[in-house]
Amino acid sequence: MPPKKKGKSDAAAAAPKVNIEEVMQRITQLALEIVNLKQDIDDRAKDHADSLSQYDVSYPLSSLCLFNEVLYSGSLDKEIVGIDTKTRNRVFKVQAADPVYCLFIMESAGVLFAGTVSKIEAWNATSSEPYGEFHGHEDRVNCLREYEGDLLSGSNDGTLRRWARKTQRCLNMYPVCEYPLSAFEVLDDLAYCATWDNSVRCVDLKSGDTKGVYRGHDHVIQSIALMSSEKMNGMDAQVLDARNVRGLMYTGSMDHKILGWEMQDDDPELFEKKSLIAYKGHTDAVFALSVLDVPDFVAQLTGENELAEDADPAQASSSHGIPEHDLAALRDKEMPTRILIAGSDDRSVRLFDCNTGMCMLVLIGHTDGVSDLVVHKNILYSASFDRTIRSWDLREALVRIQMRRKLKTLEDEKHTLEGVLEENGKKKTKKANKKKK
Repeated sequence: MPPKKKGKSDAAAAAPKVNIEEVMQRITQLALEIVNLKQDIDDRAKDHADSLSQYDVSYPLSSLCLFNEVLYSGSLDKEIVGIDTKTRNRVFKVQAADPVYCLFIMESAGVLFAGTVSKIEAWNATSSEPYGEFHGHEDRVNCLREYEGDLLSGSNDGTLRRWARKTQRCLNMYPVCEYPLSAFEVLDDLAYCATWDNSVRCVDLKSGDTKGVYRGHDHVIQSIALMSSEKMNGMDAQVLDARNVRGLMYTGSMDHKILGWEMQDDDPELFEKKSLIAYKGHTDAVFALSVLDVPDFVAQLTGENELAEDADPAQASSSHGIPEHDLAALRDKEMPTRILIAGSDDRSVRLFDCNTGMCMLVLIGHTDGVSDLVVHKNILYSASFDRTIRSWDLREALVRIQMRRKLKTLEDEKHTLEGVLEENGKKKTKKANKKKK
C-alpha cells in the first residue's frame, strides 16, 4: 500500500515553529553590531590614509623593483633612480643609453639589469658602477627574470634569451613565436610567455619545445603572475596536486580584463588551454599583477615563519605588535587565502578575491596609469606615469576588507530575519481574516 501523502496541515505541522521573540532579539542585536561596525570602519578610514606616502620623481615611471630597502624606478627618459624607503633619500642614479622598459634585480649577485632598446644594461645595485651590457636582441627588451643563476630576457623580436651573467654571453635563444613577447614568468623549467597574438605560450627551457598555449584574451597581455602549488596552503594545494596541476596563472591585458588559469602542461591532449575565471572591474589596460598568499603574509607579519618547526607560535605574539582585533580579522575563516593585486591605466589599484573573482577594495590616489607593483613586507608600492611612487599599508587594506565582508554578512542575516518576521505577520493576518469570516 503506497504511503499516504502529507496534506497542507501535516506539512505545516512538520515545519519548525519560529520563536518570534528570539528572532526580534537577534535583529536588535544585529542592528547594534552593524551600527558599531560601521562606526569602526569610519574611524579607521579617518585614522589610516589609504596611501601611506608618496615618492616624487621627475619622469613618468615604466618599471619598479626593490632591493635592500631601496626602490629602483626606471623611465622612458633613460634615467634610473634608487630611493631609500626609510630615509627617502636618493641613493642610486644612473643614465641608461636608451629608454628603460623593464628593471630586474638579481639579488644573489646584487646586480640591477635594465631592458632597453635591443640590449640589456647592468650596474652594481649598491655602488652604481657599470656591470656590463648584453647584446643580441633585435628589438626592445620588455621583461627580465632569473633562471638557474643566469639571466632570461624577453623581447619584441619574439625571442626569449638566456645569458651568462658574468660573461654577458648568450647561452641559448628560444624562438617563442613570430609576434613580440610582452612579458613572461618562470616556474621550474618552464617559461610562460605572453605574446602579441593575445596568448601565453609555455616554453620548456630544457628542450625549447612549446608545451601549451593559453588563449582567452581579446587584446595584448601586458602582465603575468604565477602561484605554484608548492607555495599554497591548505586544501587548494592538495586539490591541485591531486589533479596534476602545477599551479595557477593570472594574466592582465589591454582588453581591461584579468583571467585566471590552471597550469597543466603535461597533458598533450590539452595543448590549448581555456581560462577558469575572469576578474572584472578595471576600465582600462591592466599593466601589473601580484598574487598575495594571505596565510603566508600573516605569518611574515607575526614572525611565525621565522620560528623553528617545533616552536610554539605564541612565542612570536609578543613582538609583532599587531592589535588582537586586527589579527583576528586577518585570520578570520572568511578571509580569502589568495588575493590578486592589479594596477591599471585607469589610475587605480584593485584587490580581488582569487577564488571568486570579486573586487574587494579599490586604492585610489594616482592621477595617471599604474605601471608596476612591488610587495615588500607590509607595504605595497605602486609606480605610475604620474611621476610618483605610492606606498599602501597592506595589513590595513586586508583588515578593512574583512570588516566590510563581516558587515555584509551581518546585514544579510538581518535582512533574512526581517523577512521571517514579515512572513510570520502575513500568516497571522490570514488567520485573523479567516476567523472573522
